[in-house]
Amino acid sequence: MDTIARLNAALAGRYTIERELGAGGMATVYLAHDIKHDRDVAIKVLRPDLGAALGADRFLREIRIAAQLHHPHILGLLDSGDADGLLYYVMPFVEGESLRERIAREGALPIPDAVRILHEIADALAAAHARGVVHRDVKPDNILLEGRHALVMDFGVAKAVTDAVGPVGMTGTGVSIGTPAYMSPEQIAGEANADQRVDIYAFGLVAYEMLAGRPPFTAANAQQLLVAHMTAQPVSVSQQRPTVPPALNALVMKCLEKQPADRWQSAAELLPELTALATTSGSGAVLVSTTRNRWALPAAIAATVLLLAAGGWWLAQRARAASSAESDIRSIAVLPFEERNAQSASGGEFLGDGMAETLIYALGKVPGFKVAAQTSAFSFKGKEADLATIGEKLGVATVLTGSLQRAGSRLRVTVRLESVKDRAELWTAQYDEELTDVFALQDKIAHAVVDHLLSSASRPGSVAIVSAGTKNVAAYQAYLQGRFFWGQRGEGIKKGLPYFETAVALDPNYALAWTGVADTYCLLGIYGDLPVNEAMPKARQAVERALKLDASLAAAHATLGEILQTSAFDWDGASREFRRAIALDSTYVVARYWYGNFLSLARGRFAEGLVENRAAVSLDPLSPQA
Repeated sequence: MDTIARLNAALAGRYTIERELGAGGMATVYLAHDIKHDRDVAIKVLRPDLGAALGADRFLREIRIAAQLHHPHILGLLDSGDADGLLYYVMPFVEGESLRERIAREGALPIPDAVRILHEIADALAAAHARGVVHRDVKPDNILLEGRHALVMDFGVAKAVTDAVGPVGMTGTGVSIGTPAYMSPEQIAGEANADQRVDIYAFGLVAYEMLAGRPPFTAANAQQLLVAHMTAQPVSVSQQRPTVPPALNALVMKCLEKQPADRWQSAAELLPELTALATTSGSGAVLVSTTRNRWALPAAIAATVLLLAAGGWWLAQRARAASSAESDIRSIAVLPFEERNAQSASGGEFLGDGMAETLIYALGKVPGFKVAAQTSAFSFKGKEADLATIGEKLGVATVLTGSLQRAGSRLRVTVRLESVKDRAELWTAQYDEELTDVFALQDKIAHAVVDHLLSSASRPGSVAIVSAGTKNVAAYQAYLQGRFFWGQRGEGIKKGLPYFETAVALDPNYALAWTGVADTYCLLGIYGDLPVNEAMPKARQAVERALKLDASLAAAHATLGEILQTSAFDWDGASREFRRAIALDSTYVVARYWYGNFLSLARGRFAEGLVENRAAVSLDPLSPQA
C-alpha cells in the first residue's frame, strides 16, 4: 500500500489526502481536505524512520506546546497524531510561496520588502520566545509568503527531532537532522543549554540572504559548512550590497556573532530596531535616507536656479510645485484588511472589509484628503498587484493595507502606510485591543494616517474621525456582515438582509444599520427580486427611520432619492435628496451616479447628468456601476 492510500485509510472520515505537495529531508507534505470543516489543509508526515526514532509521545508533546502559539505571522497547527504509525501534523493550506522560492526567483529582495518581512518574522519569534518556545530551524524554507505577509511555520518540530537524535545527528538511514546552512555555532557544538539566541543567529542568516541574494557561507559539503559557521567571519552584508543602510547592516551582523552573548539577546530586542528601520522615525532609518537622497538633487538645482534667475517668478513656481506635491501625498487607497483567521468562507472576512470601509468613509470626510472609493479599492482584494499598478489605476500616492487576527475577545491589527512612488514604508503599527474597543481602534488608525499625511496646521486634532454609530459591538459586527454580502451584489443582497435586521434588533437606534435595511429592499425592488409594491414601502420605512436618527447620513438621503425616483415618481423630492446627499458627502459615489442617471433619464438634462457620472468615475474609476 502506498503512503497516500495508507494515510487515507488511517484518516478516513477526517481528512482526504489529495496529492503530494513536496518532500524534504525530514517530512513529506500533502494537500488534503478537512472533511469536518470543508477546507483545504496541508498535512506534513514525518519519514517513518525519523518517526520511529522520535516516538509518538515525544513528538505529540512538542507539537502540543507549539499548537498553543497564536500570532498573525505564525502558521498555526490545526491537528496532529499518529496515522497507522506515521506521525503527522496539520497546518492551514497557504496559497503562496516560500521565502526560499522568492529568493531563488528574484535574488536579493528590495530593501523595504526585506525590512518588512524581517519585522514580521521577528514579531513571530518574539511571540514564541515569550511562551518559552524556540524554533531551532529558522530558514527561508520555513517562512511562507501569503500575499505580502510572512508566516513562520514548523515551531516545535526541530526541538522534538534534536531531542531524539541529537543536534546534527543522523537517523539510522542517514537522514540529516537540522539544516547546516542555518545552524548556530552552539547548535553545531551540541550545547545542552542553547536558547532563543539560536533563532537570532538563524534570523541573521535569513536576513543576510534576503539582502545579498546569497548566504554568508558556502562550502563543498555540509561538514565544511558547519566548520565555517564555527570559525569563519562573514563578509559584511553592505560589502555584498553597498545600498544596504549602515543601521541595517549593523543589525544583521550583530545577529551573526559567534558568541551568543554578543548577539541581540531576543527577538523582542530586535523589534524596535526593525521598526525604526521600517518607518521614517529613528536614526539611520531606511526611508529617512531614501527621502534625503530624493530631495538632495532638487535642492541643489533650486539653489543654482535662484542664483541665475534672481527673480520672483521661480519662487512662485516652486511654491505651486510644493503645494502640488503636498496635496499629492494626501491621496490614499485603503485596501481590504486581511483577516488571518476568518471564521468561514460565508462571511469570515466581514471584519477586515468592514474596517477598511469605515476608514474609507472616515478619511473621505477629512478636508484636503482624496480617498479612493470602496468599489475600486476593493477590486484589488485577493489579487497580486504592486503599488505602482494600484497607484496608477486609482490615482493615489499612498496605500494603506492591514491584517487582523481575532483570539477570543482580543483583536490584533497590523497596519502599513506606503508610498506608491518609491514603495517606501511611511508608517507601520500594531494594535492589540479588546474587540469592544474596535471603534476607538479605528479612530486611532485614522488619526495616525492623517498625522502622517497632513501638516500639523491642518490636522483635526483630538476630534474623532470615525463615528461608530452604535456602542453595541454585536450590532456593529452584524452590520459589517450585512455590508460584506451586500457589496457582492447578486445573491449577496438577499444574504445580507438578515444581518442588517439583526443589527437593528440589537440596537434599534443604529441609523447605519437601518440604512442597510433600506438599501437592501431598494435594490431587491429595482432588480425584481421582490415586487416593487412590497420592497419599496419597506425600504422607505427603514430609510426614514435612519434619517430620523441621523439626518447627516449621505447614504440614507441617496437611498431615499432613489426610492422617490423609482417608485413614487416624485422628481422634485428625488432631486432634493440626491443633492442633499452630495452636499453632505461629495465623495459618496452611489449618490453621484444615481443623481447622474436621474438627471439624464428623468429630467432629460444629459449634459448635467454626464457631469455627475464623470464625477463618479473620477472618484471610483474601477466601478462598473459608475
